[in-house]
Amino acid sequence: MKLFSFSIILIFLFMPKKITGQKSIVSPISGQSISIGQNINIYFTSPQYLSYGIAELYKGSNVVKTMTGIYQGSANVMSTSLLSSGSDYRIKIYDYVNPANAAWSGYFTLSHISPPV
Repeated sequence: MKLFSFSIILIFLFMPKKITGQKSIVSPISGQSISIGQNINIYFTSPQYLSYGIAELYKGSNVVKTMTGIYQGSANVMSTSLLSSGSDYRIKIYDYVNPANAAWSGYFTLSHISPPV
């Protein structure tokens, strides 16, 4: 019986923790324009530690890129190479343990850089 209860305690200690408070995406901001080829720097705030964060890049209603292991307080860099232009991009972040507790950025634009004339 003691071995069984010890195992349960170990499992509990090493389980990822849920985020219960409201997260907020600080960057990218709504209306921002990013050139294709530049990285998207994803910053967010969360009242609790994000144990295993996931960021998804959406174009319209479709996920076009996923990034795991994101952290609050650091630049979570996502490449924009091989993406198409559009003004219907946005970021969703959530905790793997509690995917319903998500935050969305506003819509931003990805566009190709015009060559100098």
